[in-house]
Amino acid sequence: MTLEDFKEPVHTEDGLHCLNHLVTDALRHVPDCLEYLAGAKDLKVFNFVSIPQVMAIATLAECYNNPQVFRGKVKVRRGITAKLVMRSTNMRNIYKIFYQYAVFMRDRIPVQDPSALQTRQVLDTIIAKCVSYVPMTPDLTIANRLSLLLFALLSAYLLHRRKENAGEGTIWRRGGVPQACDVLAVAAFFGVMIYLLTFFGLQFVKPQYSTERNS
Repeated sequence: MTLEDFKEPVHTEDGLHCLNHLVTDALRHVPDCLEYLAGAKDLKVFNFVSIPQVMAIATLAECYNNPQVFRGKVKVRRGITAKLVMRSTNMRNIYKIFYQYAVFMRDRIPVQDPSALQTRQVLDTIIAKCVSYVPMTPDLTIANRLSLLLFALLSAYLLHRRKENAGEGTIWRRGGVPQACDVLAVAAFFGVMIYLLTFFGLQFVKPQYSTERNS
């Protein structure tokens, strides 16, 4: 059997076994890669060497157990590439990125793959090396901004509707039959309020990191 044969549907499983073995072999070098990046003290040197390594782990994640490798092009999307490049400015972010892709690949390990055990061991090693730099508290910056915007818009809408109904001799909150959009607006308003009261303050809490360390 040759590499050319792997594109045939009847050989897809064998092709994936070969592909997963190659990806696993490449993943064995990740701990050394991270150690090398951590030793780059000059910022220009770090930026020069970090981006290719981040793109490499992202590409491996895209290729792992992906039959499309034998049928067409497989590459990291431009939007994700831009985000990775912008994030690859310090070692803590590098650890987070490698952790993210290691977990992603570990969740996709097929049980029947001959390299499954070896792949899991390699990925567990990578995860153990990175986990102490991954915050346990989520980043809610975008969600908080959206919730504040929704709160302002819904408040303005409800106040406007109340004034309209008050001018007709009825008070919207107490009398009459509210319109469906008003009911939805009230429900959304209380939903946003619950979110703000429950999660908004987390952005002011100092991020907590896992205490698990490498063996």
